[in-house]
Amino acid sequence: MENSTSPKTRFLETPQAFALVVLIGNAIAWAIPSNVIKLIAREQPVVLGRYSRAHFSWLVFALVISAIAVFLRWAPSASARKRRVFMLIAGCLGLVPAFFVVDLALRMRTEYPYAPGEHVYRRPSEARYTLPFEDLPECKRSYPNTPEGYGRVECELTFDKQGYRNLSNPETCQIVTLGDSFTEGSRVSDDQTWPAVLAKDSDLEVYNLGISGYGAPEYLASLKHFVLSKKPKLVICMLYEGNDFRSDRLDARHGISVAQVIATSPIIVGLNDFIANVLGAVGAKRRLSGMEVLDWLPMKVPDHSNGNHYAFPAKQLTELYITREKLEDEGAWYVITQKLKAMKKECEAIGATLAVGYAPNKAHVILPLVADRLDPDLVRRYMIYKKRKLKGPEGDAFLPHLLAMIENQEAHVREWCERREVPFISLTHAMREAVLAGEQVYFTYDQHWSPAGHAAAARQVHASLRQQPRLAALFSDKPATTPTAIVGEPASGS
Repeated sequence: MENSTSPKTRFLETPQAFALVVLIGNAIAWAIPSNVIKLIAREQPVVLGRYSRAHFSWLVFALVISAIAVFLRWAPSASARKRRVFMLIAGCLGLVPAFFVVDLALRMRTEYPYAPGEHVYRRPSEARYTLPFEDLPECKRSYPNTPEGYGRVECELTFDKQGYRNLSNPETCQIVTLGDSFTEGSRVSDDQTWPAVLAKDSDLEVYNLGISGYGAPEYLASLKHFVLSKKPKLVICMLYEGNDFRSDRLDARHGISVAQVIATSPIIVGLNDFIANVLGAVGAKRRLSGMEVLDWLPMKVPDHSNGNHYAFPAKQLTELYITREKLEDEGAWYVITQKLKAMKKECEAIGATLAVGYAPNKAHVILPLVADRLDPDLVRRYMIYKKRKLKGPEGDAFLPHLLAMIENQEAHVREWCERREVPFISLTHAMREAVLAGEQVYFTYDQHWSPAGHAAAARQVHASLRQQPRLAALFSDKPATTPTAIVGEPASGS
């Protein structure tokens, strides 16, 4: 009896058995994929056609730890194992300073697009860039159908001595624009941003304070410290219904955080790019079950020869699927309203008018134009990949409910402005009209405005503000016959 069982016992205690168990454990872990459709709906990278970036990183980490464990377990003696432990520790201690030396050397050769400031971060002073952009899916693993996007463009970006996107830095100006990347002008050249087009159309000096990543705290900080001395007559704060309604930060970002230092490491950036672009291309075209939930994107609008394709992540719908009461309770809403009040006060102190523009996200513009050809169940399932629980009706009643809900946020901002006699400029209807006319106002896969989108925004801002009695002298035009503080809405009957 003892002779029959002892060989098995001895094998289970061997390094070979330990290695086999570790191998099987790793194989099981690698066999379990991430939710690929969920990653696509969130526009997140899919690695090797199976894993999220975090999932893949943990698998690699576990594999390395497993290899180290096998290496130590395979040592022929206790003294040999101690030597191997010492060798591994020495190797790690040597790699750490080597990492920092290489990282520092690469940082010295890297030109960063942002610069810290005393009050708010900006772009490097008097920087100039030529940045190519091609309208392709952000991730290699994307929608089942990926029609050609806007194409490749070469963008010229010029920043003044204060780090803002202006060809010059005038001592005075008539108009100042505040905003994030939609105002700064991501993916377009200097003369194509809506502030630049507005300046050309109105023949007025427009100073652009938009910076990618700015939010309400940065809008106020840049206004107070870089604009009031220019004595503008009009300040336009362009709110984007994406980023501006996500953050409850009260203070403007001006320095560099530890997280930013780590995230901007050239080694880490290069590793992320390798994972997303090289490993992300592996298995990117393989069809998976359940992909039909993505088949309706990108959508062609209008649905004929001169239409253009548009895609958007699920979060653009879930973020707008909100009641007025819920929006009122959000920390971001409190921040926005408090900063707008402060901006209005600062403007009034120098005799300027504050106007609020509203830049809708792509889903807000596109979805109502294509609702009659969508399957409500597919849209709902798509949204669930971002937000697991969705209140409200299901079935055919869901889509009308969604279409009503996505208007709540803009209507809430409009009414807030109306109560305080702040001119409100809606761009939603103007963007929809441009889309139906065959203009590609958003890029297909990127969420920003194309040159045509900036031109449509500038036209609407100009036309809307000319209707304001208090701004009639600025634009040298008579006010509209029925002026209103709420502008940019479709005329009745249209």
